[in-house]
Amino acid sequence: MATEKTENLFCIQAPTGVETLGMLRKFLGYRAEALWLEACEACGVKAEASSVTELEQIAHFLSKQGSLAAVVGNGALIRIRVYRSTLAQ
Repeated sequence: MATEKTENLFCIQAPTGVETLGMLRKFLGYRAEALWLEACEACGVKAEASSVTELEQIAHFLSKQGSLAAVVGNGALIRIRVYRSTLAQ
C-alpha cells in the first residue's frame, strides 16, 4: 500500500478523523458518535479513519446527510482539498 505524502511547503497538517469527529460533537452533541460509526460502516473504514482518503469518504457521506452533519462533512472536504493542493506545490 502506498503511503500518502504528508508534508508541504505551507506547514498545513493533514486533516484527521479526530478533528472531524470533534466538530460533529460540537454541532450534534450526543448524536455525533452514532453518526460517525454509521458513516464509517457505510464507507467500509475503521472508526479511526487513519488516512486522508478514508476521511474523505466519511466526509462525502456526512455531506449528504443534511443539516449540521452536512456542514461538518463539507468543511472536512474543504480542508482535504486545501491540504492536497498544498502537497502539489
